[in-house]
Amino acid sequence: MCTKLLPRPAQKILTSHGHRIAIMAALLGACPQPGSAAPNFSEWAQATIVPLHNWFEPDCRWWNPFNWCPPSIGLHRGTSWWNSANIIESTIDYTSLTGDQTFWPDVEAAFNAVDDADTVARNPSVTDDEGWWALTWIRAFDVKHDQRFLDRAKFIFRDMTDFWDNKCNGGIWWDKAKTHKNAIENELFLTIAARLHLRTAGDRGAGSFIDWANKEMDWFLAPDGMISNSLVNDGLDMNTCKNNGQFTWTYNQGVILGGLIDMAASAGAGMTTKDSTFYIGLAERIADKVVSDMSSNHNGILTEANGRSCAGNDCPQFKGIFMRNLALLNQVRPKDSYREFLVSNAETLWFKARSSCSDDVSIPYLGVDWSGPYDGQKAPESQSAALDAILAAVPFGGRNRAKVATTQSVQCAPSEGVANAIDGNFGTKWCGSGGGPHTLLVDLGTTMKIAGITIRHAGSGPNEPDRSHHNWNTRDFSIQFSPDGASWTTVGVTGNTCDVTYHSFPPQTARWLQLSIQRPTDGDAPAARVYEFEAFETIVSSLSCSGAMVLCAGVCADLTSNQGNCGTCGHACQPGYVCTTGQCTNSCPGGRTPCRGSCVDVHSDPSNCGSCGHACAPGQGCTSALCTTCEACVCADGFRSSACGNTAACQHVCRAHGG
Repeated sequence: MCTKLLPRPAQKILTSHGHRIAIMAALLGACPQPGSAAPNFSEWAQATIVPLHNWFEPDCRWWNPFNWCPPSIGLHRGTSWWNSANIIESTIDYTSLTGDQTFWPDVEAAFNAVDDADTVARNPSVTDDEGWWALTWIRAFDVKHDQRFLDRAKFIFRDMTDFWDNKCNGGIWWDKAKTHKNAIENELFLTIAARLHLRTAGDRGAGSFIDWANKEMDWFLAPDGMISNSLVNDGLDMNTCKNNGQFTWTYNQGVILGGLIDMAASAGAGMTTKDSTFYIGLAERIADKVVSDMSSNHNGILTEANGRSCAGNDCPQFKGIFMRNLALLNQVRPKDSYREFLVSNAETLWFKARSSCSDDVSIPYLGVDWSGPYDGQKAPESQSAALDAILAAVPFGGRNRAKVATTQSVQCAPSEGVANAIDGNFGTKWCGSGGGPHTLLVDLGTTMKIAGITIRHAGSGPNEPDRSHHNWNTRDFSIQFSPDGASWTTVGVTGNTCDVTYHSFPPQTARWLQLSIQRPTDGDAPAARVYEFEAFETIVSSLSCSGAMVLCAGVCADLTSNQGNCGTCGHACQPGYVCTTGQCTNSCPGGRTPCRGSCVDVHSDPSNCGSCGHACAPGQGCTSALCTTCEACVCADGFRSSACGNTAACQHVCRAHGG
């Protein structure tokens, strides 16, 4: 898929508080015209978030003049409870990615608008609404390192565990009346559990976050379950407990990506039932399927499972959730196809699905159909989804890190010098003549980690004859990185025909970049033509670790007990050994048994009952190395017995399974 980019317009935004936020643009005061301005996704995000801020009313005065929020109503005008959770998470992402703190007070106000109990009670009929809020507060914790946020997420998760049972062999119910088990609430349950595990020191054993994550993951992957043909289905047929054959909504594909990424991070510590390669491989298959199949009929632009029709409060929110999670996957497993998809969707929705100058509006609104034209939509759900898509592209646009460019090639014309290759103007080009090979040496000014390169070739130019001569696109070339100008790492490309090429890779430490062109065109023309060479710095992970946890290669690890980081980051225990007090040992204290990197009591652990890996069925406990069925559980504070699969022990009466 090759991309033709358009310019951005100027905007001036008036917030509800009367403050003007100036959004700088290349064409001041003008509507979009075919031209040359480089996209700045951070500026677009700043313009897009303003309406969401204006719609934010945590006292629900938009619904009720008495400032009382009825069940299921959101904190943004016209929204439901789950919509507001996603809008607040988008606000958190905006703050983290752009560094702009202007809208963080909305996050604090949302947190303070309800307490822990009200968060789960606001929509008392379903489990997924509260799950969205758990993810939101985990994200807030990562950005601000405030334990309040993580504690609320844990409170929400504990409430969700109450709705797991053995109907269809496991999973939590979508509705608290227990009539349906769908994909979304179980994907959320998985992702929350895995993320809480990564942020909780000493999390292991029965009833732990990682124990719940493993149970959910194994259940979700069951044959005839909700994954079919590399896409997640809507839910189960409760009569057969098999895939119900309904729509494969984009948000279902997005949430599972996040869960799989966190399971892969947990696998590095030997805490999961499968290795990280399995989880990332499945995430890639799902993402690849969406990128290829759910956009193929709309020129590479993401479209919902039922086509462009997307009404109500729910569906317009879905696509942004997928884009948010695809961006996370691209950080872990970067691919050119993911980067191009993220960039092209953000650019297309901005230029084709946005309210235009002729609409006579002071702020930009984004429609539901990102392919355009703008559908007149002015709603928080579609605006938030568009913001997610733009934020997903922030790492790939807005600030080209290239400072100085030089070349040994002779320029084709006085106006086609090498400085044009990094000037931010897509309408000017560097043209090097002669027999080649041609080289473009770029100085970044300082050493940094580069994770992406975009090259705009001859066919991307706005002027003839370049635009019509796609065979003038740079055919064979290599990109080289060097921290010192002496040692180089090379990424090569051959057989290119695209107007714009996006190159993603694991972050490379570099001060110098070099574009070496071996074959400048698809024919015999000897001149090299590059309209823009852009280098983008990687985003540093915002994951923070609580307590004594240490960040090791993107994973929070307890060095006293982490299998993959025992005593120090990177020191992994051999198979059959466990990490105890920071040392690898092949024995466990107190008669316990080494199992999947933990010391367990096979006499009482329902995940390892009688032997390592022998898990009792949902609802059963483990007594005297036998799976048991609870006859009654009498617990304080609303918790059931750990033998019934929850986290807090209490008095219970059990009998041996089958007895």
